[in-house]
Amino acid sequence: MGTVAVPGDEVAQAAGRRFRRVLGRVPTGVALITATTPTGPAGMAVNSFTSVSLDPPLVSFCAALTSSTWPRIQAAGAFSVNVLGERHAEVSRRFAQKGADRFSGLGPGPARPGRPCWTGRPLTSTATCTRSTRRATT
Repeated sequence: MGTVAVPGDEVAQAAGRRFRRVLGRVPTGVALITATTPTGPAGMAVNSFTSVSLDPPLVSFCAALTSSTWPRIQAAGAFSVNVLGERHAEVSRRFAQKGADRFSGLGPGPARPGRPCWTGRPLTSTATCTRSTRRATT
């Protein structure tokens, strides 16, 4: 059986810090998920981006339940996935920060109308997607 963390429990807090430190060393692919919304561009960095299927073409990524950006992207109905490379560390950090001016210095990149990608060219790869399902378990 697992243990239940009790708020304020020093052992649980130390375990949480260690868990974060360990997982912080796991290399992951980083992508920007971006969309055009009625209030302007919205974007967030994700390190959970992965391919699910080639036929049909499906991808997956996870957004925190507390994300204030994901609801805006979700409401847009279409989004772009901008796969980042090692040279994009600064852009990735900026898109991971709350309240940051995420699109400063970035211009719209090539994409279909209504589904722009926002780039700090050149990115490793960019794809334009539409949302088909969303599942969250609480």
